[in-house]
Amino acid sequence: MFQGGFDAAFPGLRSVSPVKKFHGFELFIRCLCALAELRTLDLGENHLTSLPVTLLHPMRKLTTLDLSTNKITEIRPGLFKESSINVINLKYNEIKEVPSEAFNNLLFLHTLDLSHNGIRSIGDAAFLNIILLHILRLNNNMLPSFKKEYFRLTLPASVTELRILDLSNNDITFLQPQAFQLHAKLTWLSLSHNRLSFIPSEIIRDLQQLEHLDVESNQVKSLESNDFANSPYLRELSLKDNMIETVAEKAFQNSTQLQDLDLSHNNIEQLPEDVFVGIARLHLDLSYNRLSSLQEKIFQRNKIQKLQSLNLAHNRFTKMPIESLGQQYFFLRDLSMAHNRIENVPSNADVLVNVKNLDMSYNPLTPEAIGLLLNEPRTVRHLNLAGTNVTDIPKIEARFLVSLNLSNNNIVEAKDSPFDLCQSLQVLDVSHNRIPNLSFGLATSWAKISDLRVLDVSHNPLLYIVRGDFNYLNNLEVLKAAHLPRITRIERAAMAPLNYLRELHLHTLPALTGLDVRGILEELKGLEVIDIELTDREVHDQLHPAFYPRLRSLTVRGRSVEALSGGAYATINSPQLTVGLVNTSVSNLRSNVFFPVPMSSRISLDISDSSITSLSPQFLSTLDSRQRHLDLTGLASNPLFCDCNMRTLRRWLVSRGPKDSLHNVTCKAPENLAGVILTTLNEEDLTCEGRPTTTTTDPPLFSTTQRRLVTTDNIITFDDMTGRPRDRYDHDGVNLTRNSSGLTNMDTVIIGIVGGVVAFVALLIIIICLIRLRSDAQYRGGPLAGHLAMRQQGNCTCLKPPPPPGSWAGYPGPYPTLPPPSSSRAGTLKMLPPPTTPIPPAYGTVGGHSGRSYYPNTPYYMGYPPDSEHDLR
Repeated sequence: MFQGGFDAAFPGLRSVSPVKKFHGFELFIRCLCALAELRTLDLGENHLTSLPVTLLHPMRKLTTLDLSTNKITEIRPGLFKESSINVINLKYNEIKEVPSEAFNNLLFLHTLDLSHNGIRSIGDAAFLNIILLHILRLNNNMLPSFKKEYFRLTLPASVTELRILDLSNNDITFLQPQAFQLHAKLTWLSLSHNRLSFIPSEIIRDLQQLEHLDVESNQVKSLESNDFANSPYLRELSLKDNMIETVAEKAFQNSTQLQDLDLSHNNIEQLPEDVFVGIARLHLDLSYNRLSSLQEKIFQRNKIQKLQSLNLAHNRFTKMPIESLGQQYFFLRDLSMAHNRIENVPSNADVLVNVKNLDMSYNPLTPEAIGLLLNEPRTVRHLNLAGTNVTDIPKIEARFLVSLNLSNNNIVEAKDSPFDLCQSLQVLDVSHNRIPNLSFGLATSWAKISDLRVLDVSHNPLLYIVRGDFNYLNNLEVLKAAHLPRITRIERAAMAPLNYLRELHLHTLPALTGLDVRGILEELKGLEVIDIELTDREVHDQLHPAFYPRLRSLTVRGRSVEALSGGAYATINSPQLTVGLVNTSVSNLRSNVFFPVPMSSRISLDISDSSITSLSPQFLSTLDSRQRHLDLTGLASNPLFCDCNMRTLRRWLVSRGPKDSLHNVTCKAPENLAGVILTTLNEEDLTCEGRPTTTTTDPPLFSTTQRRLVTTDNIITFDDMTGRPRDRYDHDGVNLTRNSSGLTNMDTVIIGIVGGVVAFVALLIIIICLIRLRSDAQYRGGPLAGHLAMRQQGNCTCLKPPPPPGSWAGYPGPYPTLPPPSSSRAGTLKMLPPPTTPIPPAYGTVGGHSGRSYYPNTPYYMGYPPDSEHDLR
């Protein structure tokens, strides 16, 4: 691979992170053995099935090894023996067993991740002498238990340094009382989503430094005395979603630091009066139980010092537990009584005076109770009165109110300016009411609550949204106006005042026939989340005004949308973006839709509830491209037609494996295959039976703005221009692009661009050389002599003396005068007239030469520029 080997090519290499989804790693791994200075090695997201036992032996300085998301099936003993490695990541593999001494004498190992495998058993002493291990993740496996024998210490150390242990999402049915005896320093333990029916009290006794314990979603039926008692540092305890019916009075005794206790989603009907004795500060969640009342003295100050939040939602209360909460009125900040059967609120409910977050939603409250709740808790910050039979909004006197939820009521109009005193209001939800328009009532209140940040008017019978409906809402950041069944008109100018809008939800408008999406987006320059209805048949450039780097989510809805232009997403430059085609009539996705998007952008495509019947091989190749970051979700909610055209999709799903989120998509048609998982079918089950095999071609990259369906019969595609084959899959369903050494589409484009630039530079150099050669063909210098002057100049002035006497004594005869060549431009040279003074003799009186003696008659020519240059001057 490299001349002289890896060690000669990269003698000081410290980190290797190869390309993901790369094949042929066997040769690559053999070359790695020569990198003695390597510190970090990332081999994640490849197709490794096994590793040589001697892989890490030469790399003595390796500290971080990432082998996640591969197909490794076993861990060979000796692979990690006596290494100085700190972090090993083996999650998302296919490991079924951890053998004895698999991790042996790793004295510097800090983090080990074995999650999301299929581990069913762990051998004795599988973790031998790894005393400095701090984080161990074994979640999402199939372990039936966790035993003390998994760890063995032969070094002079009594316990490990393990601090975080995740055993969630396994099949654990019991725990040995001594299971965590060697891990006395644990501070975080998760046993959630298992099948435990009880927690041995010895576990809590051995874990004296435990701060967080999660036992959510198990089968615990009762909490016995001392189950979670005498734990001095325990702060968070979750027993959510179990089968708890009874709680012993001393279940939490002397756990004085307990602050967050979650007992929700159980079957508790009654709590003992002294169950919380000794707790200093508590956030208690008792929602989704069968409570109808609380003991009157259960929250007395001599038992629990501060009850800061209490959630009693989804129980069977018929009245407020004012007596039980009476002594906590000064400390209670959050109270939820939602989804109960409360009708009245006592006028002497002093406990509500200092409550900051009050949720009374979905109770059959009387108008008197509603008026009391909107006026009595004067310091309330967040008030939820959803589903409480509100018909009129009284004048609200809660001057510090920040959030108000009035959804799911019967409000028609906001009369008498109810928000005059709520100048701090930032969140208002009036969805699911009977408001016919915003122009009367609500719009007149905007001036009083101009600091509003979030407004929800969805699910109302609005008829129109016009100019002025959002005046004074200059600070609005989130607008939700979805599911408006009667609206027929939305003016672009209505959105003009919303200068700081970040989120726009404007969709599900069945009665609307036209919406100026481009005009609306041109008014709103700072959008980060867009969920909008499109009434056009094709998506082309309507969304372009919103393509700024801050854009995080872009969803298009509407059954009228049937096609995507190739330039629909051109000019997108967001580093990470969620693109949605939700509830549309788009039946096929072209491979060049995301071609104009930068390759560095991470795109998540949601096609939920659309009309996709199949995915073309070209689009599947785009999903697998190494140059692009494109993920697909929502395929399962589309009407997939499982005929012969689905064979490529089936092969693609099989190649991605059962862990992929799309692996279990089902067929919707034909009738005999409806509801069948596509990957469970054989090739011969996917037949067309007389139906033709469909082939798709990509539309042009940029289409016209005419709103019509784009046919694909005579379109010249990017594939045609590059000679790219239509189907990149062989008969076994293997993606040929991934395995072949040929050029990809992007490689061809890059080569074409570079070749074009080189050709242009070469052409430019040739032109410059020609111009210089042509300019050098005409002489522009000083006087030249003789025949050279006659060759170079087109016109000149010549000085030629008259012919001398025939002969002089002692000198040769006269010089003949040679005429210029007939072909020369000097043939028209002009001669000066002869001088008027006689020519002096060529010799002196004493026989010597005179300074003015006459020399041979060689003509002297003086050049001057051609006539063309005179003309230019």
